[in-house]
Amino acid sequence: MLKQSYDPAANSRAMVRIVPTVMLVLVAAMLLPAAANAAAARTVTTTAKQRVTAANIAVKKLRSPYRSGAAGPGRFDCSGLVTWAFRQAGKPLEGRSSFDLWKTGVQIGRMALRRGDLVWTWDRRHGHVGIYLGGGRYVHAPGQGRGVEVAPLPSGRNFVGAIRP
Repeated sequence: MLKQSYDPAANSRAMVRIVPTVMLVLVAAMLLPAAANAAAARTVTTTAKQRVTAANIAVKKLRSPYRSGAAGPGRFDCSGLVTWAFRQAGKPLEGRSSFDLWKTGVQIGRMALRRGDLVWTWDRRHGHVGIYLGGGRYVHAPGQGRGVEVAPLPSGRNFVGAIRP
């Protein structure tokens, strides 16, 4: 009968090779569902017609007063105007705040903007949202003391980004 010997040095080298592989497989198994969910969330869920309709509806609310937290039909904050317009166009958007809206749709560059895309301006935390109208203009609810208005889309650091919902 052969006696099996135990060589701790040999076994530790084998473990060093196995442990990173096992860890990689475990990390991949944890990240893949999250990556799939993130990818699924980043799809265009609206049609061009729905986006154009929402933009047209928002424009009809010009001069409606601003009120923090309001989502129409008579008063709006910035994200309230966006979500209300899309709901009226038959396509409710996921989320209510400008930060939540940023997480939906597909991010697009300024040169790719089309009527009805959502645009963020003013700060780096996605705090202010409006609806692009075309021709370098957007409709938004700018803040206290000002009603819904159409304004030139800011450039430089005042243009944060855009999505196609």
